[in-house]
Amino acid sequence: MASDLKAEQLGKKVLTRFTRRIVDQVFLFIQNDPELFQEYQDAVRESTSNGVNSVLGRMITEAYDLINLNKEKRPESRLLKKYTRHAVRWEKEDLQLQKKVMYGDQDLFSLKPVPDKPEKKGKKEKKLRKRGPEQESLFQE
Repeated sequence: MASDLKAEQLGKKVLTRFTRRIVDQVFLFIQNDPELFQEYQDAVRESTSNGVNSVLGRMITEAYDLINLNKEKRPESRLLKKYTRHAVRWEKEDLQLQKKVMYGDQDLFSLKPVPDKPEKKGKKEKKLRKRGPEQESLFQE
């Protein structure tokens, strides 16, 4: 059982580090595969490198259901000038759990318990709306 926990900790560490660099790794893969590199160059000729890279970056984020983090300005792939780093979804949940363990039900600044909001009877819940333009999936359904 202890070895399972160590294996899981290793897995999270590996996946966290890899996911932060996944965009760079995909572009290195394209760069090192002659067929994919030729298709990439053809797409860039019809558009721009920024356009092609942006579409591929969004597809990576969507395909793996990743969270956007900060920008990396020193990629290994020569096809990129910069790229967005990513995190896996459970990493966000881990951070929220750590905060809850550290602060409990207390407000971070006042250190007073945060009161629960009473439910309003008879009112419908508002749907949260995304701000900005709606984007369709880049994948065919």
